[in-house]
Amino acid sequence: MDYKKLNMALFITVLVLLSVTVFAFLKVLFSDTKTLEWGSVSDFISSVSTFGTLLVAFFAYKAAPQWIKQKRNEEGFKHVSTMLEDYDSIIMKIEDIYFRFICIDPALADSKSMIQEIDIEVIRISSLSNKLDGCKRWNIEYPKQVRIKFTNLNLFYAAGIEFAMSYDKDNKLAVSNVRENLTTMIRNVRNDLTYFNQDIEKIFNFPK
Repeated sequence: MDYKKLNMALFITVLVLLSVTVFAFLKVLFSDTKTLEWGSVSDFISSVSTFGTLLVAFFAYKAAPQWIKQKRNEEGFKHVSTMLEDYDSIIMKIEDIYFRFICIDPALADSKSMIQEIDIEVIRISSLSNKLDGCKRWNIEYPKQVRIKFTNLNLFYAAGIEFAMSYDKDNKLAVSNVRENLTTMIRNVRNDLTYFNQDIEKIFNFPK
């Protein structure tokens, strides 16, 4: 918002109200004085008040587009901030799942339960991608790397599903190979996290 114009409008409003107060005080003070024409004074006060109201309305009209633009930019910034908070939450869950994957005893693994848990997280990633698409509403631009790094989340869980299913095959070599792929995916995700830890305005281009 153009605060200078707003401050000017408020100043004029206060000035008008102060003028009305002064004239009202003078009317009370000199109510017995016959030489003072209070009808003309009232007309003057009315004219000043009307002019002040029109002036305030004019400044409000001029400031409205700027206010709307600022409000839109604030909502856009909030949208991106919320999206990155969701991303951080997904990363924390990925670290938790990965830790359990590499520590689990294959003989005790419940692959069905693990896959169900991954399915829930995949839905969260889908919601994250939808929020990224929603940046268009606020005319927010972002580099292709952001989309790629969001895709890496799904790639991790694809490797996670393959890893969970490998337990049922009772093949130690298969489990070892899939574990290696899973480790590669978690490494990519961790590298992506360092990218998002920089200043948000260095990643996303907000309208000026």
